[in-house]
Amino acid sequence: MIKQHPQHPEVLKEADRLQHFFDTTPILIQEWREGCMFVRNIPEFIHMELHAARTFNPTHYFNPPLRRLQQLEKAILNQTGAPATNAEA
Repeated sequence: MIKQHPQHPEVLKEADRLQHFFDTTPILIQEWREGCMFVRNIPEFIHMELHAARTFNPTHYFNPPLRRLQQLEKAILNQTGAPATNAEA
């Protein structure tokens, strides 16, 4: 049987904050490159990564989907010129 671990509350809180950011901020970039990753469908990527961040193994020492969403948030802030928020969580 697989042992279920609840997700850390701060991870869920950060995922909710990012979802609100992506829902309320216009995304002007058409595609996003980060390292070797190339994203063409940004809304679908956001949807999948939010789900992955909320359900990622909480015993792992960091949450890669959450980090990718924070990097995308920075790229969107740089693209739109919006004021920076507390993205350094």
